[in-house]
Amino acid sequence: MSIKKNTLWNLGGSFVPLIVGIAVIPYIYKHLGIERTGILTIIWALIGYFSIFDFGLGRAITQRISNLATLKEQKQKQTIATTGVLLTLIIGIGGGLIGYIAIKLMGVEWLNFETNLDSEITDAFILACLAIPATTATAGLRGVLEGELRFKSINLLKMLLGLSNFMCPVVSIFLNEHRLDSLVASLVAARYLVLIAHYIIVKDLIGRINNNLSREEASKLFKFGGWITLSNLISPLMVVADRLVIANLLGATVLAYYTIPVDFMLRLLLIPSAITASVFPVISKDFASKNLSKIFNLYKKILKYIIVLMGAVILFIIYYADLGLTLWLGNEYAANSLPIVYIIAIGIFINSIGQIPYTFIQASGDARSTTLINIYVLIIYIPMSIILINQFGINGAATAWTIRVIFDLAALHYRALKIFKYY
Repeated sequence: MSIKKNTLWNLGGSFVPLIVGIAVIPYIYKHLGIERTGILTIIWALIGYFSIFDFGLGRAITQRISNLATLKEQKQKQTIATTGVLLTLIIGIGGGLIGYIAIKLMGVEWLNFETNLDSEITDAFILACLAIPATTATAGLRGVLEGELRFKSINLLKMLLGLSNFMCPVVSIFLNEHRLDSLVASLVAARYLVLIAHYIIVKDLIGRINNNLSREEASKLFKFGGWITLSNLISPLMVVADRLVIANLLGATVLAYYTIPVDFMLRLLLIPSAITASVFPVISKDFASKNLSKIFNLYKKILKYIIVLMGAVILFIIYYADLGLTLWLGNEYAANSLPIVYIIAIGIFINSIGQIPYTFIQASGDARSTTLINIYVLIIYIPMSIILINQFGINGAATAWTIRVIFDLAALHYRALKIFKYY
C-alpha cells in the first residue's frame, strides 16, 4: 500500500471521530454544565496521556518490525511482538497503580472546582487509571500493525476508539446518568474492547502473543524506546500542563472556555500526523541504506506540502472562527474563546511543520535528540506559562503554548539538518 493511501486511512481514522465530536460537544456541554465538562476534558487528555507508559515501545516495535518486513522472518517478528506487547502490558499495570496511589495521596481538591463534586471526581480519576494497561498494550499491538503497514486496520480501530470517546458520554447522558465516574467507566470499557480487537488482528497476522519474553529483544526495544519514553512523557505533559495550571490559578469554571477550542484545534495536527505515521516505517528502512540525499529530498517535499496544506486550513479557521464558535456553542462562549482560537491557530501551523523534522530524526534512530529538545523547551515553557496565565488569564496560556512550539520547531529543524549533513 502506498504512502498516499496510508495517509488517507490515517486521516479517515482521525477525522471521522473529530466530526462526530464537533456535533455532540454542544449536547455534552449543555447537559453536564461548564464545570463537569471542564473536568471531563482533563480526563480525556489524561487517558490519552497514559500512552506514555508504553515506554516508547510502540514506536520501537514499529521500527524493529519494519526493518524485517522484506526479510519475511515470521518467527523473529513474533518474538518482537510478544516481547514488546507483554512489556507494555506489565508497564501499564504498574502505571495504573502509580496513578491510583497519586490520586489517593494528592486528592482532587487542587483542581479548584466550585460545586460539591469531590467524591464523584475522585472516583472518575481512579477509574481512569484502569485504562492505563489497556492503553499501553494497545500501543504495543498498534506498533506491530504499523510495522506491517496495516494502516487500514489501525485506523478502523482508531475510528472506533475515537467515536467511543464522544459517544460513551452521550449515551450515558441520554440514559440520564450525568455523573463523571459513570461516564469514565464507559470510556474505560471501550478501551478494553478496542484492545481485544487489536489482539485478534495481530494474532491472525503473525501468530499468538505467548508468554516467552526475549531478553535480547527487550534490550533492543528499550534502548530505542527509552528516549522515546522521555519524549512521550514530556510532549503530552506540555499539552496537559496548561489546563492544570488554569484550573489551579483561575478555577475549573473558566477551564472549558480554553480546553474545548484548544482540544479541537489540536485535532488539526492529525493532518501532519497522518503523513508522518505513514512515512516513518518507510524512512526507517531508507536510513538503513544511508541514502541521505534521497531522504533529504523527501524531507523538503513533505515540508513544502505541509506548509501549503496547513496554511490554507489555518487561514480558513481564522476567517470563520467567530461565526463557527457562535453557531456551535453560543455568543457568550464565543466571546470568551475567540482570542484563544486565533492564538492557538498560529501555534498549530508552527507545530504542524515541527512534526516533520521530529519524525525524520526519530526514524534515523536518534530518539535522544528529540527528547533533549523537549526537555529544554519544557524548562522554558512551564514558568513562562505560569507567568502569562497570571498576567493574561487563558489568553496567556494560549500565548505560552504558541511561543513554546516556535522554540521547538527551530531546534528540531536545526538537528534534522545536522543529520542530513546540510548544516
